[in-house]
Amino acid sequence: MGKRLVGNLKMSILIMMCLIMILSLSACAKVEAKKDFDALSTEISQLQDSISNRIAEGQTLLTDTKTEELADPSLLEALKKEIDSSKADTVNVPTVGTATDEIKQQIEELAGKKEELESRLHSLNSSITAIGDSKQKLVEQIAAEKEAKLNEAISPNSTYSIIATDDNGNKEKITVRIGQWLKGSETEMLDKAWQNVGGESTMPLTGAYEGDEFKNGGTFHPKEAAYVFGSVTIENLTPDFSPENFCRGSSGVSLIPEIGTGSVVQGREYTSGTSCDIVGGFNYVVNAKMTSNNWGPVPFVIGVENVFSPNYPDGNPQINEVEFSLNGSISTHTQGDEKFIVKKSW
Repeated sequence: MGKRLVGNLKMSILIMMCLIMILSLSACAKVEAKKDFDALSTEISQLQDSISNRIAEGQTLLTDTKTEELADPSLLEALKKEIDSSKADTVNVPTVGTATDEIKQQIEELAGKKEELESRLHSLNSSITAIGDSKQKLVEQIAAEKEAKLNEAISPNSTYSIIATDDNGNKEKITVRIGQWLKGSETEMLDKAWQNVGGESTMPLTGAYEGDEFKNGGTFHPKEAAYVFGSVTIENLTPDFSPENFCRGSSGVSLIPEIGTGSVVQGREYTSGTSCDIVGGFNYVVNAKMTSNNWGPVPFVIGVENVFSPNYPDGNPQINEVEFSLNGSISTHTQGDEKFIVKKSW
């Protein structure tokens, strides 16, 4: 009898210990579940705060951004839709349950909401970033177009040639490469254009000049002028005879812009770094002394004063398209492209 009582007592104690362990484990599980619930609730709250902040940034971006500032204007409408969707995707965190299983169910549902919020924040971030990228892309496009236009403007992309024959039958091929009219105020462009045609040292026609039989001299004012740059090449087409015999030793190239009165036309070519030959009226832009069958290319610049004035702050319309006459020396006969048009670059 006593032994049975002792055995029953031991069994009861064992059962109670098991129950206590079970209850303890259940309580621990509930505590852990609550911790997970609280952590998830905090993450969801932080996500919603981040979304709210990004919505505010996006709305400011919509207000401050113009369609013409973007490479892809449709991104503004896409951002607006993303903001509207983000406002609708709000999550209300419930009060934590009392039972462990209930809390676990809540955690599972909140985990799904968290994924949705993360996806929404990612989409919102992408839409906002796309606006910035599109702005930068347009800036780069404009810069590239400006650079391309600059390169086109400062490059002597047009080529014209004539054949000049003197009274004794000596022949020369005169080739002119020429660019577009540039504003005298664009000093960086002018320097690059001068270098592009092979110019050395400082570009001529930017200050005082000497007179000739047509002018008394004066000062050239670049900001009021327009310039065109080019180069001249001369080839002797009668190589069995000395090129020095051509037109009695004067291989002149007349390159005259047909522009109205009120402007002083002046040009210079550079040979070995020395400026020479002012051109005005009917003077030559180049007066070569041929000692071999090929001469040049030699750079030149032609400037026209008074293009920009109180009457024409944007430039005298005569400069829009200027016809040039290309000829050889006086007393020579020419054939080929003798006239061509040079347009302004702005």
